[in-house]
This record gives sequence, C-alpha cells and structure tokens, in this order.
Amino acid sequence: MKKLLYCIFVLFLTIGFGVFGWINRQSYTNITDQPGYLNQFAVAESSEQRCIDSCQEMKKTLPNAPVIARVTPISDIEPQFGIYLIPLQVIEVYAGDVISVGEEIWVGRQHKGLIVEREGGRYAEFGFVNIPQQGREYLVFLSNRVIADGDRTICFLQESDTATPVPMFCYDDIPNVIVTPDGVSTYVPYSEVSSNEFFVTTQVGLDAMLELKESLLKSYPR
Repeated sequence: MKKLLYCIFVLFLTIGFGVFGWINRQSYTNITDQPGYLNQFAVAESSEQRCIDSCQEMKKTLPNAPVIARVTPISDIEPQFGIYLIPLQVIEVYAGDVISVGEEIWVGRQHKGLIVEREGGRYAEFGFVNIPQQGREYLVFLSNRVIADGDRTICFLQESDTATPVPMFCYDDIPNVIVTPDGVSTYVPYSEVSSNEFFVTTQVGLDAMLELKESLLKSYPR
C-alpha cells in the first residue's frame, strides 16, 4: 500500500512539474515574440571593483582560451527555454581547430539563462556585455566544448567563476552610457543601455573594460 501511494505521489509530482514547465514555456515564448521584447527587461551593470578584478584576470587568461575567433552576427539572438544562442559566422580563427572560417555557429553561455523572472521583475542575464549587433565584427573567446544539434554547431563562451564579463569584444568603437542604479541592486532598464557595448556602474569600471578590449584587439587584429 505504501509503495502504491508513493508511486501515485511521484506520478502527480511529475505531472505537476510538466504543467508548470509548459505554462512557463508558453509565457516565455509569448514574451520573445513581441517586437522589442528586451526593452521589458533589466540588465545588471558590473560594479567598479568587480569589473577591475575581472579585467585583470581576463587579460591573463583569455589568450589561453581553447578557441579564439573573429565573427559577425548573421541574425538575431535565439532564446530557447530560458537560454539564448547567438548565430554567428566565423571570419577568422586565431586559435583552436573545432571551428573553421566561413562556418556558421551558434554561441551561448554555459548554464546561464537569458530570462529570469523574480519578485515581479524580468531580467536578461547578458554577463555585463551587450548582445552583438549585426553588421559588426567581434572577437570572441570560446571553450572547446562543441555540441552538434542537427545541422547546427553550438559552441560556448569561455567563462570563469570569477571573471564575469562575457569575453566578446566589438572591433568598432561603440559609445557607452553609464546609468546609475537605484539602491543596492546594479540592475537598470535595458532600454536605457541598449546601445552600449558594456554595462558598468562607473567610468573607472568602463575604462578598465575599454583598456582590456584595446589590448586584446591589438593582439588579434582584423
């Protein structure tokens, strides 16, 4: 009897999670179908000290990334069940042999979501770096983890637990505005920083990111 009750409990629990997932998937899909849906979200800016520390680490570690390439976006980002993929075309490969020039790849963040809903708010977790713009070229640092998904090749950005900014840098100079967050949280409306390349709380933090970007682009020129 106890075994039967346990099986029934597990069955109802499984059905409950399935319904919950389906409801959230429908809500998620409806959000991303709306034009300019990202303007409904907030994004986090990197604090000054966190940005400085991360840039110092990235300057040492990124040149050792398994895959380093110059790429350009070929379409908008593809949100999929709470994560996002960036469709890119490879223009040049500076390190690694898992991708090749001319190949189309889909790049994402490992175990990182795009949409997080909590406390009545919606948040886009971009890792303090804006999504790439079509028509521009970017230097990206990737891990050697590659997944074949049908006719698509999915790669992942090279990230560490401590160096939090996404390792993706535009070859063009993009103006950045700094929006002072309200209160303790560093989240700001995406609509106010949507034209930025980087999301930071202070000019000092922005200068650290720009210095890192300049040094990397000199090492891997187009």
